[in-house]
Amino acid sequence: MAGTTGRTTADPSRGKAILKELIVTPQTEEKLWTRNFGTILVSHFIFYLGFYMLTPTLPLYIRSLGGGAEQIGLVTTGYAMASVIMRFAVPFLQEKYSRMVLLRIGIVAALALAVVYCFIRSMEGVVLIRLLQGMGFGLVTTFAGAMAADAVPTTRLGEGISLFGMATTGAVAFSPALGLLVMNRFGFTPMFVAAAAVISVSAVTWSTVSLPEPPRAPAAAEGKLSFWSRIYDTRIALQTVLLICFGVARGSLQSFLTVMADEEGLSMITVYFIVETGVTFAFRFVSRKWYDRRGPGSLVLLGGLMSAFSFYLFSVTRSNALLLSAAVSNGIALGAIVPTFQAWIMEEVGAQHRTLGSALYFNISDFGTAAGAAVMGVVASHTGYHGAFRVVMFVMLAYVAIYLVWTHGRKRRADGERRGSGLKGN
Repeated sequence: MAGTTGRTTADPSRGKAILKELIVTPQTEEKLWTRNFGTILVSHFIFYLGFYMLTPTLPLYIRSLGGGAEQIGLVTTGYAMASVIMRFAVPFLQEKYSRMVLLRIGIVAALALAVVYCFIRSMEGVVLIRLLQGMGFGLVTTFAGAMAADAVPTTRLGEGISLFGMATTGAVAFSPALGLLVMNRFGFTPMFVAAAAVISVSAVTWSTVSLPEPPRAPAAAEGKLSFWSRIYDTRIALQTVLLICFGVARGSLQSFLTVMADEEGLSMITVYFIVETGVTFAFRFVSRKWYDRRGPGSLVLLGGLMSAFSFYLFSVTRSNALLLSAAVSNGIALGAIVPTFQAWIMEEVGAQHRTLGSALYFNISDFGTAAGAAVMGVVASHTGYHGAFRVVMFVMLAYVAIYLVWTHGRKRRADGERRGSGLKGN
């Protein structure tokens, strides 16, 4: 596997030395902070800040139009599915248009449609506009991630993707509160205009990014590829399985944590999200060089074990203390897993297919999250929320076991190849 070649598993006895190595940047490293990379981070932060102002406010707007839970769910599901479908279409769109053109179309769609909400007074209109926004969001997230990877040196891909993720995390943490603040003070229409204004700033800053188009395979070669080969890369089969497991965990948490906390009378659920976000942010900062120095293995395992431990805590949580303890462990899991898989997938597919890699990362994550919410919803109806969280704990333990079995198998194959080479040499 390209993403792990030549790397070794971290030695626990060298913990202090590794931590120092991760935080201190040697003078010989290739330059990470360039104008393009810095602009991409700022532009994506601003885009997410404006776009996610709509996340907590649109359900309230739908309710103001007379919609209920079913309509809110329809809008959310339709938006997610539109994003997924658009990402599958990206490889075919790139054959005719440059990625910067497609990125701009996505941003302009998000910008213009945010303003259109001001004139929509029907549920059908809101559903249609949100579907179109989902398509724009699918374009932006796909190309932004790929361009961030192209803007950093290959030797610092993990660090660059981690910083890119930190910008996204920061925006997602602040934008819902900003959207609710504007809505509560001024109303829905000023909130939609404010969201569009913020996204328009992102459109301006993105226009200053200048990166060469990735190399393309000859048209004849592209024509010989099957439809499946153009939308999926079999080199990331392992990452796909592991990401779906993790998606099940995320979908379960997003769907049931607040409900479980309400049932248990836990008053610090808001603090939970603050702590989780803070820990995720801090861990990404400390470990941002880990992937490039040590490879994905130790981060994959650490994230899986911490996630399993956090779901054990969720399954027994009856107090705020346990809830906040779970926030710390789950924050570490998110900080370890999310940027690692994004960088790992892009490294596996290679520079020529990074846009496809970025699309696959988001689609696999979204599929796992949706599957987790659906399947664990059925489980929770029979076992309760604590029982469902216990099942998710075993899903994440299976994630760890799958990776260990794969690693052991790869090591045995490598040893066999070395022995075979030695025999031939004799």
